[in-house]
Amino acid sequence: MPFHPGLKKLFKLFLVKEQLVFMKKQAYLIYFVSASEDIWNLIED
Repeated sequence: MPFHPGLKKLFKLFLVKEQLVFMKKQAYLIYFVSASEDIWNLIED
């Protein structure tokens, strides 16, 4: 069953938005992990 063109466009937009949100979360996570490692090193020294 072929998609309605408008639906296809909406779906694509949704996917792109989700991907951006995911990438942002991933970036925050990586930043948080590296920051906490730095703090941990400061505490241990």
